[in-house]
Amino acid sequence: MFAQVKQVKCVTGALALLVVLALAFAAAAQASAPGQLQIDGYNKYGQLGIGSNEEPKAPVLVPGLSKAVTEVAGGYYDTYALLSNGQLEGWGYNGYGELGDGTTKEHNSPEGIALPSSATSVAAGEYFGMALLSNGTVAMWGYGGYGELGNGKTEEALSPLVVPGLEHVTAIAAGCYYAMALRSDGRVLAWGEGEYGEQGSGKTEKQESPTLIPGLENVVKITAGCYSGYAILANGEVKAWGYNGYGEVGDGSNTQRDAPVPIPGLSNVTAIAAGEDFAIALHTNGTLSGWGYNYYDELGDGTKEERRSPETLTDWPAGVSGISTAGYDSYAVLPSGESFGAGYNGYDELGDGNTEEHITPQALSGLLPGVVAFGHGNYNYDLLAIQGAFASMSTSALGFSSQPAGTSSPAQSIVVANKGPAPLTVSGDVLTGSAAGSFTKSSDGCQGVTLAVGETCTIAVAFTPSAPGTVTASVAVSSSAANALSSVSLTGTAPTPPPVAPQLSGLSLSHSLFRAASAGPTAVAALSTGALISYTDTEAATATFTIQRPVVGAIKGSGHSKRCAAMPKHPKKGTKHCTLYRSLGSFTHVDVAGANRVRFTGRLRNRKLAAGRYRLLMRASANGLTSGALTKSFRIAR
Repeated sequence: MFAQVKQVKCVTGALALLVVLALAFAAAAQASAPGQLQIDGYNKYGQLGIGSNEEPKAPVLVPGLSKAVTEVAGGYYDTYALLSNGQLEGWGYNGYGELGDGTTKEHNSPEGIALPSSATSVAAGEYFGMALLSNGTVAMWGYGGYGELGNGKTEEALSPLVVPGLEHVTAIAAGCYYAMALRSDGRVLAWGEGEYGEQGSGKTEKQESPTLIPGLENVVKITAGCYSGYAILANGEVKAWGYNGYGEVGDGSNTQRDAPVPIPGLSNVTAIAAGEDFAIALHTNGTLSGWGYNYYDELGDGTKEERRSPETLTDWPAGVSGISTAGYDSYAVLPSGESFGAGYNGYDELGDGNTEEHITPQALSGLLPGVVAFGHGNYNYDLLAIQGAFASMSTSALGFSSQPAGTSSPAQSIVVANKGPAPLTVSGDVLTGSAAGSFTKSSDGCQGVTLAVGETCTIAVAFTPSAPGTVTASVAVSSSAANALSSVSLTGTAPTPPPVAPQLSGLSLSHSLFRAASAGPTAVAALSTGALISYTDTEAATATFTIQRPVVGAIKGSGHSKRCAAMPKHPKKGTKHCTLYRSLGSFTHVDVAGANRVRFTGRLRNRKLAAGRYRLLMRASANGLTSGALTKSFRIAR
């Protein structure tokens, strides 16, 4: 029934599609939490693994898996599930040994695949499978007619074989009849079919062994379309190569590219997902771009127009954290665990119980809650969704305002909920950031707690600023969920207190009787010449010292209006005398908060004060305010 030839590149209304999800969070890529597998779609060859070849027409759980699923990949008519213990199980057609069990017998229930060692990732092409092993090597099995098994041959392999010479691999990807591996040094190798430039080598010949793609360096992620390849570079830019008949290379043309070319205008990319003849990109700000074939509305832009260059997909929800594509469908995941899809849906691969196209993104309401990752591949007909614990936070930010320094605010709550179908363990919740000391957990009901489905726990946080100003920190919550590390930002503001006037005290002079210096301060030869002024100030301020000479005045007025005024030139008999102080001049000193000492030489305006009685009056000014006055009397000796 299946000829060992590559498929003709054509598009018909009868084509169905595979859900292909390369879930990549903007913060950083991380493995999915173990969970159960929900599945829907085409099932003629048992590729749903539900024990029959009937199509459920609604998402159902795969029974019989021996362990929780961490990753799932779909081949043409086969499915592979990577389990939490590193083992691999598969089910489906198996006509070319793609289930790796040594036979070509079809299985409609999960069966173990005997790998050389435990696996960390899995990928699926058309009639072949591949696994990234824990030691950085790669095992492959199934159809090999185009050299896609990388063993130097074009023969089938009914059991997994390690690819010779391939080491230090960190990621794998499988196209329709070719495969790729990313090494730890940022270089990419490709092998298999090459007619459409899939090898990126500049040639269109098949490669039966892994071959470095020339000039492609600093790669951090790889994605395989059916006949095209994509590499995300460390700087967030993207290069692409291969078949370009529908603009899937994204360089503005329909010219086949046999070597990697940059995709113009595409930057800050964290993930690429590629379908049959199109691709979408996830940016660091949670927005999407898309390009390529669009006849089945797979870009979700409300049109059927082919896009030869990336366009911003504005109809998708904001804040996307993960993306997926199928043959002619696209998918997006939000941090809340919600998922959306658009496109063909000919076999209910959008999981909504019908086969109607979605011209714009719609919520995937048919899925059970708690989806943490989708299956990946590039050309099959099935929805593959991993479900597990999913930590939902009641808020992403807490704000505290107008809390005076040195006091504590009322506590605000962070509620952690398990939105998935599996138990959720909160392994820690830690205050982080340079200003973490300004916040406290006034209560913590989450640390080390395991939440059943639907259960919640609460962390209460208070703000205790030590100084005025605005500070930021966060609460990092780690858990067993797919979103293993969630963060709640904290912002607190302590108002600046109103300005305070300086307060003076302890004004004294080392001598109340002294001689004025005959010259400047450097001429002071002994304590008997000049005096030390000592005082205490509560603020750093500018102190002003005014020298005053007492003069005889006359008391005027009576009662509350009584005051001392200048003596009249001809005082009346019985005039009551009082003392007035006439200011002769002043000098200043910039002081510090606390004790201060200032040398006074008995000179003012560069002149010696004459012998006699005087008064020292001082005030201090800071923050636009002035202190009360202090006075001290002294005498200048002859």
